[in-house]
Amino acid sequence: MTGAIGSNGNQVSINGSYALQARNFQTYPATTQGLNDYNAAIAAFGSASSTDGGFTHQGTKANNPSGGFTMTLKRNGSNIGTYNSISGSITLNGAKPVPGDASGYIEWLYDYWSSFTLADPSVNTADRTYTADFTRSFGTGGSVQSQRISVTSTEW
Repeated sequence: MTGAIGSNGNQVSINGSYALQARNFQTYPATTQGLNDYNAAIAAFGSASSTDGGFTHQGTKANNPSGGFTMTLKRNGSNIGTYNSISGSITLNGAKPVPGDASGYIEWLYDYWSSFTLADPSVNTADRTYTADFTRSFGTGGSVQSQRISVTSTEW
């Protein structure tokens, strides 16, 4: 729903949420150098495991971004709260190249999220419109696949 909403004059809680997913995909040729580069990338990731003797690798680790993030909740265009924290993770999926036979790859999925809830400081029956603005200056690690922001409100 968009547009102004009414109120019964009770306390209203507002939640702002942000999510972003980015992807990076790297192929490795079926050469000794390709295998060395793949192994170096797996080692650099640091928390990948294999359940098939090392032919494929999977892993997830925290990736809290460096750089800025700000989400501001607004009521009728006026700021009512600002939040500056964001969390993240990286998921790795890879298949090792086999020299002389098959190329390999690593796919990195970068997920970032933030959410905060606050009470609307104005408790009255006036119609209101809630919105959110955000800025980010952190690098995403790959090509942005999706980016979403949402605002929800609940009256108690």
